Amino acid sequence: MRLTTFAGRMPAAVAILAAFLAGGGAWAQGRPGGGGPGGAGGGPLVAADPVKLEIFRQTVPVLGRLVARRAGSVAARVAGAVADLKVDVGDRVAAGDVIAVINADKLKAARDDAAGLAEQRKAQFSTGNATLAKVKGELQRIDALRQSTAFNKAKYDDMAADVSIAESRLLEMRAQVRQAEVQVVQAEQDLINTVVKAPYDGIVTARNTEIGAYVQTGAAVVALLNDREIEIEAEVPTDRLTGLAPGDTIDVELDDKTAHTAKVRAIVPQENPTTRTRTVRFTPSFGKTTKALAANQSVKVLIPAGAAEKVLTIQKDAVLLRAGSTVVYVLKDGKAEERQVVLGAAVRDRLVVKSGLNAEELVIVRGNEQLRPGQTVRVAAQG
Repeated sequence: MRLTTFAGRMPAAVAILAAFLAGGGAWAQGRPGGGGPGGAGGGPLVAADPVKLEIFRQTVPVLGRLVARRAGSVAARVAGAVADLKVDVGDRVAAGDVIAVINADKLKAARDDAAGLAEQRKAQFSTGNATLAKVKGELQRIDALRQSTAFNKAKYDDMAADVSIAESRLLEMRAQVRQAEVQVVQAEQDLINTVVKAPYDGIVTARNTEIGAYVQTGAAVVALLNDREIEIEAEVPTDRLTGLAPGDTIDVELDDKTAHTAKVRAIVPQENPTTRTRTVRFTPSFGKTTKALAANQSVKVLIPAGAAEKVLTIQKDAVLLRAGSTVVYVLKDGKAEERQVVLGAAVRDRLVVKSGLNAEELVIVRGNEQLRPGQTVRVAAQG
């Protein structure tokens, strides 16, 4: 188990107890057969929990924010009047859902013109192909007379030139056919692009146009944010980066006070000369939260401030203030043994013990408020 705490939050025992001790003093007396001192049933009923040896690392809190990995404007790919707008702010869409429709009348006419031009180019190519075949035939007939007195060298040369011209024209016509076919494909694609679709899952955060408005190519139609691919971004002081490396797991705390973990994904190699910080991106693993996550929501990132060490920890409910001393009751041979302890930092709902206890000793965490040193107790539960 990896534990963290905040640097600078190493209060004295009294301050820690003021922040963490909770009520519950009537627990032992409120159970059937529990009884107070001298009561029936072999002593009061208590619950115990072991002193744990855990890995602890001092941390420094850095304020970060949640950022969406995918967010931005969904743009129109063709110009035209908006015929329909199917989403509103706050709507959730899936990749491929229709967001808006742009009037396609002009583009349909352009597609038809391109298709007609392509047919014309193909007809011209067919004519040119037939012309080439004709002049080639005439050239072959003249060439067949080469060994006779009827052979006319000048006429042969003229016909050979005609063949070359016809071949060049045919190549030009083939290129024109291909150009016309590309224009048809482009016109068809423009028609497809009159339907604006969501490029990824997300929530519409803004509408940048309305039905009837004219949009240019590249103009924003809506703003979209994928709230299910969230990262944490924090500006970390450069002198704290030595404790971070891609893949490291750290603790984070949302502004609703819920605790979670995150892994370092990347440390951006660019330093802010004013703040002497570098941007670090974390991939979070969120558990339950009390409110929905949102981009730019604040988050506390606990950056390691030193090497990890093994420490003893106890539940906060085990600690009592008696005559100005910090004490706990240790369960020993069925009796409550009072022990003075020196406490360290708070670690979630547990406290670091600097001295006074050993690992695996059982400390009383419920029913301890009215106990006397050496008093016999009954253990209801452990852990």
